[in-house]
Amino acid sequence: MNSTRVSYAVSALLALGAATLAHAVGATASAAPPPQEEGQPRLRSFVTTHTGVFGGTTINYVATAADTLLTDSHGNPNAVVFSFSYTRQGVKDATSRPVLFVFNGGPGSASLWIHMGILGPRRIAPDDPAHPTTVGPFHTSDNTLSPLDIADLVFIDPIGTGFSHGVGGGKPEEFYGVNEDARATADFIVAWLTKTTVGIHRNTCWARATAPRGRRCSRRRWRADHSEVARYRA
Repeated sequence: MNSTRVSYAVSALLALGAATLAHAVGATASAAPPPQEEGQPRLRSFVTTHTGVFGGTTINYVATAADTLLTDSHGNPNAVVFSFSYTRQGVKDATSRPVLFVFNGGPGSASLWIHMGILGPRRIAPDDPAHPTTVGPFHTSDNTLSPLDIADLVFIDPIGTGFSHGVGGGKPEEFYGVNEDARATADFIVAWLTKTTVGIHRNTCWARATAPRGRRCSRRRWRADHSEVARYRA
């Protein structure tokens, strides 16, 4: 990223604070829960459609804020992971389009910082980017720096953050640890995965990013930092 892109991204991040679900999926989101199997928690899904300009390209995209059910080794529900997905519409071959799985540092941190501050298609828009306020209310605007022009985006809230939580027989010790957190994140990615993937992460997330390498999956996946994403777009 050039200095201008980084400057705007950092300014937006500093202005962040208390973004809500409405900021990410729009005030007109409609709930469309999938069929519920007996003994499983009811899963939520909120879907809206939008248009934005990213990387100089006008893109129609779908925003989905939804639960994903995780199960233990016996197939019993033990956690629900909430994520925000942005997928481009009108793609001729969806199987060849990359997906960026994005999560914040941690432990104990949801994805909203990097979601609403840097990479999401909407970002916090401070009145004064040089001296952003830390007191709400906050306003959002289209984020032209989002990489949605080159890849779909999936923002993950690890279990215990955001709207993600344990269910059924799920116990805290199954998720709250370096290996446990990485395993749960890998389980989510495998559950969501249908395309080629790229993983973006920051600071202490390396364990989450590398865990899926040990999971069996039929699609190619690879990890990239910000410079590699910029190179991919170029």
